Amino acid sequence: MFVEYSLDEIEQLLNAENMPKKKIVSKRTLQSESSEPRIAPQPKPSNGSINIKQLAQKCDVKKYKSGHKLYNKGDKITEMYLILQGKISIVLDGKAIKSLGAGDLVGEAACISGKQTDESAEFSTDGIAILVKKDNLQEVVSLEPALGYKLLDLLGRYIQQLLNEIEILKNI
Repeated sequence: MFVEYSLDEIEQLLNAENMPKKKIVSKRTLQSESSEPRIAPQPKPSNGSINIKQLAQKCDVKKYKSGHKLYNKGDKITEMYLILQGKISIVLDGKAIKSLGAGDLVGEAACISGKQTDESAEFSTDGIAILVKKDNLQEVVSLEPALGYKLLDLLGRYIQQLLNEIEILKNI
């Protein structure tokens, strides 16, 4: 489940961009760039929704113009994007094959696997996304478990799709 935020709330997230990001020192300790380590609150049991405000404290939130390419086919990417606002087109061989919007993740399979992307992704409208970098993915997921569940669900569906395609090819 993804809760859409108002323009005012998203603007607050974007304005928080200039605030120091929290660095994870251990599983239970957070350290701001400008303070001493402190005990982090334990994650609350997830109801399936991603806490965008908490995620924005650990990741970058960026605005994009329509037409901005997040990545091209064949790129190796080190971050995935959680769309907060706007639409992204997934393009394969010059043809838009999928449109993604608020609450969708983009680039997760290539980011996690370290393989080149199979398609391109670009904003088809102005939009806003949270960038989740591969090098802090484990820490982000440990503090925001709903994101981990979303990733597992997406990757499981991707694997099932590949298995289905293999089965079809076997029967040709």
